Amino acid sequence: MFVIEYVASPIGVEHPVLFDELALGSTVEEAKDQADTHLPAMQAKYGARGYRIFDRDKRRVATGPAGFSDG
Repeated sequence: MFVIEYVASPIGVEHPVLFDELALGSTVEEAKDQADTHLPAMQAKYGARGYRIFDRDKRRVATGPAGFSDG
């Protein structure tokens, strides 16, 4: 199980706003594919800049897209 956390930084907000979704796949690669597929919609709707993927132990296992830095 993986959780995808999309990171948005609305204008005038000091801390990023986070939007989560449960990854449907069972591997990190499947979770990354899902995040890459959903990112354009999250960008349009919420202003998401990128995503972080966490495993069931809350360890970050991936960040994307390439070049995205969350701090």
